[in-house]
Amino acid sequence: MQNFRHRPESLLSHEIQALQRAVLAAIRSHRPLVLRQLMQAQGAERFALSLQGQPRRVVEDALSMLPPGERCLIIEQPGHGSALVCLLSASHAH
Repeated sequence: MQNFRHRPESLLSHEIQALQRAVLAAIRSHRPLVLRQLMQAQGAERFALSLQGQPRRVVEDALSMLPPGERCLIIEQPGHGSALVCLLSASHAH
């Protein structure tokens, strides 16, 4: 896993936004292999950050395209994954 905590906030924000655009494009075009490659290249923490603030359906689609082991890596991210778990739990309650 890459350590990117030392980077300036604006650079990190820009990188996450770029990742978010790539993730959303992979979801829209239903490209699980691309989504998986993005997660592997960027790491679970960044991938989880890219899903934060997205609509529930987008998060569900993204996680459903990943293999179970990688899906768990995303959900288990401290501070980031817990928001995703809450979002997914709320979606299954309805």
